Amino acid sequence: MKNMPDSLSHVSNKVDGVLTDENLLCPACFAPRKSTDIECCQCGVIFSQYTKWAREKRTKHTIGGLYHLSIEDIDGLEMLWTKIENAYLDQDLHNRFIHRCLALKSLPFAAFKYQQQLRKSPEDDLARYQLEKVMTLVREWFAPEKPVSYVLGSSTLWRWLIALSILGWVVGILALFAGMLTSTPSYYLAFGGGIVIVSSFIYIYMRRLLTNS
Repeated sequence: MKNMPDSLSHVSNKVDGVLTDENLLCPACFAPRKSTDIECCQCGVIFSQYTKWAREKRTKHTIGGLYHLSIEDIDGLEMLWTKIENAYLDQDLHNRFIHRCLALKSLPFAAFKYQQQLRKSPEDDLARYQLEKVMTLVREWFAPEKPVSYVLGSSTLWRWLIALSILGWVVGILALFAGMLTSTPSYYLAFGGGIVIVSSFIYIYMRRLLTNS
């Protein structure tokens, strides 16, 4: 399969629109073959597999963003689109088609089909509406993710912590006063100063969280 040519235009030859064994060639090496042959006697390519490969490559070359799909996925989407063409006004079919494209991460396929429909029928409001829906999904899919916040808690918790920090200030100031009035002030001064400093940090940080939330 790696030696197959990029051109897909010579899969078969025709004379007056009719295939014959005399003008039928191998699509890979262009050696003569018969319509009943399963594989090429010269290069060994299996014709059914080449046909699938050619269809897959042609679709992915025409519509970008489908590199991850298998030919079975593409055929499934084509079948859904054929159902839409046979019952074009069935909104449920349109929704199923778009949701399937979304599930397969192949929204460009849906956009391509509706753009084709609009080129054929510029006044097709349904196709325009569905195309806008697809493009909205594409924008949401490729929108930059919001930065992950590593801050735990909620605004209610933050308010409680602010209240506790204010209470800590009160306790710390009282401890400082007590230290100045007792014969052993070092313990009270150290305790009160620590409480005031910690409460100040908590208050400032929680206020910042509330402001930015």
